Amino acid sequence: MSKQWQIRRGTSAENNGFTGAQGEITMDTDKNQIRLHDGITQGGIRFLGLSDVLTALMPDYSRMQTELTSPFTAPLDGWFFCNLNNQGTHISVNDVLVIDHGDDSGNEGPTTIPVSKGDIVTFGNTFSPRFAPCKGN
Repeated sequence: MSKQWQIRRGTSAENNGFTGAQGEITMDTDKNQIRLHDGITQGGIRFLGLSDVLTALMPDYSRMQTELTSPFTAPLDGWFFCNLNNQGTHISVNDVLVIDHGDDSGNEGPTTIPVSKGDIVTFGNTFSPRFAPCKGN
């Protein structure tokens, strides 16, 4: 017969009030998260799940900045949005060309580019340039 192995587990409140031994692992049963303890930090250090990471990276549309002018410096990690023109559209991030339609006919429509805090976005011949920070900021 196989052996069963279990770690300490409890609710978020119970985990938040617990200081585990160095190297001890506990489970938060409310959030289905694992916590690693260092013997000092009350509540331990939470390991984020994939859904937590994806949620943190999602654009926070409630803090959308509109009517941007070029060049634009990203105040936080987030997303640069704009609508592309079919000719002459160009977008660069930190002097690296990301989109260049030149004088040729290119794709029209919306585009989204991830940017990090401090990135400098330059753009031309775009419509509705806007920025939304990540929800995790």
